[in-house]
Amino acid sequence: MPISLHLLRQEIDSQPGYQLAEVRFDKTSEDKIMVYAVVRGPKVISSEQVAQLESWLPPSPSEKEVKLQIRFVQTVTITPEGVLLNNTDDEKPIKSQMTQ
Repeated sequence: MPISLHLLRQEIDSQPGYQLAEVRFDKTSEDKIMVYAVVRGPKVISSEQVAQLESWLPPSPSEKEVKLQIRFVQTVTITPEGVLLNNTDDEKPIKSQMTQ
């Protein structure tokens, strides 16, 4: 894994509740390389954050443009006592509407 991808993973994984789950590359385009990443976390990340992460990707040896696209999967932590709104262990759970 190139160092820039290592930094990308480190940055995402260092945020509480976030995880870089998968990275794929599509080099079939003649003018760019697409990097598809799956990120899991409690809150959707912004397009500005995606632009920042894209800037950390290594340049293409073939000088093609490198573009990042993120598929975001929102996560929720659920305990027997209820849902944790901020995915932190110290937060008081709310009761689920599903079982009522």
